[in-house]
Amino acid sequence: MKGISEKTLIKIKDLKASVKLNNGDMLTTVTNANMELQRGRSYAIVGKSGSGKTSLISIIGLLNREYEGEYLYDGISISALKDRDLSILRANNIGFVFQNYSLIKHLRVWENIELPLLYAKKSFTAKQRHEIITGLLKSVGLAVTGKVLGGVILEIPMIRYCPYCN
Repeated sequence: MKGISEKTLIKIKDLKASVKLNNGDMLTTVTNANMELQRGRSYAIVGKSGSGKTSLISIIGLLNREYEGEYLYDGISISALKDRDLSILRANNIGFVFQNYSLIKHLRVWENIELPLLYAKKSFTAKQRHEIITGLLKSVGLAVTGKVLGGVILEIPMIRYCPYCN
């Protein structure tokens, strides 16, 4: 694709987003965002409270399609994708660690970690999933007990987005 290098994973040009408030007014949450995010690099989006960080991240993470401007993911125009294709792209390529943990409350720790393995593009047998999850838990010093202790809840979202899922 013209204008995008092989190293560029995400390209955003003139991105704008707004939300409608309860009183009917429109609130602009993102104004003229432009960026190119390269493969294999880490980035931070920083700013004051209310500056649009979460709005921008929800667009980059393919959770929000309500925007104007150009968004290319690996050279693919996001606006051209159907909802199902967008869901598949997100499930297979994007991981989230939310500041409120976003664990599914009715699921046990094991099941929360297993979830992305069930949605991954590669199929895993129950035995493979057990080996992967056990290894991931051990890698952060957790035993396979099913009980979550105090600070351990912080590790679960990180474990849940695992490298085996892609």
